Amino acid sequence: MSIALVAPSSVPFVIGGAENLWWSLLRHINENTQHRAELIKLPSPESDLRSLVDSYAAFSRLDLSHFDQVISTKYPAWMIRHPNHVVYLQHRLRGLYDTYHFCGLPDDLPADAPAQLRALWDWMPTIRGRREGLGTLLAALRAVAEVDGFAPWLGLPSPFVRRAVHTLDSIGLATTQVARYAAISKTVARREDYFPAGASVHAVSHPSGLPVAPSGRYDYFFTASRLDGPKRIEMMVRAMASVRGEVPLVIAGTGPEEARLKELAKGDPRIRFVGYVNDEALSRWYADARAVLYVPYDEDMGLITFEAMQAAKPVVTVRDAGGPTEFVEDGVNGFCVDPEPAALARALQALADSPELAQRMGQEGLRRVAAVSWDKVCEALIHEPESAAQAGRGSDGRKRITILSTFPSYPPKGGGQARIYHLWRRVARLHDVTIVALGPSDSPGSDAFVAPGLREIVIPKNAEQDRHEQEISASVDWVPCADAAFALAPELAPDYARVAVEHAERSDIVVASHPYAYPAVRDARIGELWYEAHNDETRMKASMYPATAQGEKLVQAIDAIERELCERSQRIVCVSESDLDSLSQRYRADRGKFFIAANGVDLDSVHYRDPEQRRELQQRLGLADRTVALVLASWHGPNLEAVETILAAAPSFPDVDFVVVGSAGGAFSERELPQNVSMVGAVSDEEKDLLLGSATVALNPMTSGGGSNLKLLDYMASGAPVLTSQYGRRGVAGADELLWLYDDSSESFVRELRAFCATPEDQRRIRVPLARDYVERNFSWSIIAGEVLRRIV
Repeated sequence: MSIALVAPSSVPFVIGGAENLWWSLLRHINENTQHRAELIKLPSPESDLRSLVDSYAAFSRLDLSHFDQVISTKYPAWMIRHPNHVVYLQHRLRGLYDTYHFCGLPDDLPADAPAQLRALWDWMPTIRGRREGLGTLLAALRAVAEVDGFAPWLGLPSPFVRRAVHTLDSIGLATTQVARYAAISKTVARREDYFPAGASVHAVSHPSGLPVAPSGRYDYFFTASRLDGPKRIEMMVRAMASVRGEVPLVIAGTGPEEARLKELAKGDPRIRFVGYVNDEALSRWYADARAVLYVPYDEDMGLITFEAMQAAKPVVTVRDAGGPTEFVEDGVNGFCVDPEPAALARALQALADSPELAQRMGQEGLRRVAAVSWDKVCEALIHEPESAAQAGRGSDGRKRITILSTFPSYPPKGGGQARIYHLWRRVARLHDVTIVALGPSDSPGSDAFVAPGLREIVIPKNAEQDRHEQEISASVDWVPCADAAFALAPELAPDYARVAVEHAERSDIVVASHPYAYPAVRDARIGELWYEAHNDETRMKASMYPATAQGEKLVQAIDAIERELCERSQRIVCVSESDLDSLSQRYRADRGKFFIAANGVDLDSVHYRDPEQRRELQQRLGLADRTVALVLASWHGPNLEAVETILAAAPSFPDVDFVVVGSAGGAFSERELPQNVSMVGAVSDEEKDLLLGSATVALNPMTSGGGSNLKLLDYMASGAPVLTSQYGRRGVAGADELLWLYDDSSESFVRELRAFCATPEDQRRIRVPLARDYVERNFSWSIIAGEVLRRIV
């Protein structure tokens, strides 16, 4: 099995206990097991919020899928994503966790913090543990880190940065992201907020990779550590003042406290500072020590403890030292005393007076660490990933579901196609779903799996259907009506009816996606019937067809089919509350069988671009010095009204380029347009994504229409700031603070667009990642599919 040990590289580079663990574990796996391991390290500066965020982001992007297992031990390496991710936790960023209280800083964000920081502060708890919110969080933190005026609230440490790091860690260490948890000591396993609630954590200590042998004399007290406050070297120096005799204290290591400690010890010739020592010299210092002193505050584990006991030397520590106290038994293999110089001095005096006591305790320590081995560590950490057969769900419990549609869903382009494909392919992960669709007469038809578990059978129309459709469309002034024409005469499509009935009768659930294909299976033996109402079809078609006898006849036919579906169906899926109200009231249907599964966004195809990425794209497209205001608009009445609003406003904004994307441009082909308005017509998904990614602002000046407003969700998901009418923001309750709103009038549109253009970029960018997160939490297809899956019983 191939294993990646994933680790951060400190900047500047420091060799410590973490490095000892990685290198020693790597060597043991490769030399003593059948597995092969590599150490993957990324530079991880942590000088300020921005460098921390970049370090977390770097690991989150790292693709190690070619390894069978990944082991991480320390922040931010556990942001890696892998199905067989094991965390062997050393510690979190302690200054923002268990030692934060020493900073004297509050837990809460100060009351005078800017409103944008307060919004992020309030939002972060809502995404704890949710991987889908990670990109939004990283973008939001980068945005605030670049605002010069925010520096007083973004210190390291500070309440805001503390909450940000806690949120990042909650995502990387979530139970959905980690296959197994372990800790290097019981001390680490017990620390508050170190592991997710309910996680099973195996505490397994590891030995040191330093070659130490039980030999030598017992000449001096010895310690080796970084010379800084948490290691409490000062306590040793002060304790030595009360120790009688000539046994010296040798202190190895360097650090910020070195000069002060030397000044404190200069009156005692027994205290000697030897500075940095390499591994070979460190082993020699252990070999001739009488005892090893180690008195840190709440240490994670403390390799010094193991190295000393491997050298058969007693360890003198203190009761609040954390990890060392798990191995030092007071009076047996060392001393564990109160954390104050007088108590430490008494222990040292006992050892200074009796080399025999030191030797006896040292042998007990050697026996104590004999059970600690790399074999036990590997046994706890390394496990084979489940095979696909073991991990996957079997056929038992999978429902057979047939979806009836009058158009293919794949590849998804229009809104209806996107809904069917993206919703039901997620349901198909747990159930067997087949779409029976009507295709164009010039297509060959198909039968294929278009996604795992999702089969689509496309039956082409025949010539008789084409003629019938032409006749119906001509009778209503050539308004497109392929769906209604099929519903009126399903007998003209015997091939479609045959396949649809065959699949419907052997399915557990049959879903009429739109009402139009239902007449083809009306007489079939259907177990459970669902109606997926993409719109209130009767109301929508009434607004499309002319008010003629033929137009009214078509509306009445659609109304009769919808009524029958609302009466017969066990479940009715609506995309909005307004559609639910309209259908249930008009047909007096039981509201208990209705539920809402809103239209969503395919977050895999709508790429979020943070402000930096957006600027880079604008430069590549030659738009860096322009304000680009974009609107998506198909050739549909409410969209055409929205374009009229833009055309009227454009002359007031000579420095803004207005770009109308979609088929609505065809309706204005004969119009003389303002010079700063471009109609680019229908575009591919890739082109749309680039246009959304380059927009300075996305416009949604809708004042009419029904259903949900998919373009608004695309805007929010893409990272574009959004200026929308009050009417246009329907369906996104609770998101007002994430949008720029105006009151539906053209005058208000001009006023608010002008205000937006005058807003500094650093103030605009705060709302953008929160808007993406709002869409992820409420309108991702995975979330929406969950509403459907809950009703499949």
